[in-house]
Amino acid sequence: MELTGDRQLEGWCREHGLPLAALLYGDDGYQIQRQRDKLIKMAVTAFPDFNLYTADGRRKVDMARAVDSAVSTPFMAESRAVVLDDLDLTQQSAEEMDRLWRLLQEPPESTALIITVRTVPLDLKKKNGWGSKLRQLCDKIGLVCSFP
Repeated sequence: MELTGDRQLEGWCREHGLPLAALLYGDDGYQIQRQRDKLIKMAVTAFPDFNLYTADGRRKVDMARAVDSAVSTPFMAESRAVVLDDLDLTQQSAEEMDRLWRLLQEPPESTALIITVRTVPLDLKKKNGWGSKLRQLCDKIGLVCSFP
């Protein structure tokens, strides 16, 4: 099920807790950033220097580093967050995306993977596209929320 807007997202989090993966996308960049920050605050309760990894998705992301951060044990906390901020799938190589798919198929229980898409439109409906696969995997283990 796809959520729409901040109220549905906050309701989902109250009911289910911290998602293993969250895909936040749409045209309302302010709300996406606001909700991203709330999810980070839920996940990273201590030592953000050690328990938060953020990558700028508008450029090629070092997915090996992101995956290493995701699978590492949180430092003196219950959970950690890996944020792929404003992910542009066209900038990522097939090898990097394969690493992301494997992470989403076997997510660590102690890490919240937060993916935002704000500036580059994401085609989630295109069959066999990376956007569609990203949506399906995030929806399977966590949530997908649009901010039109």
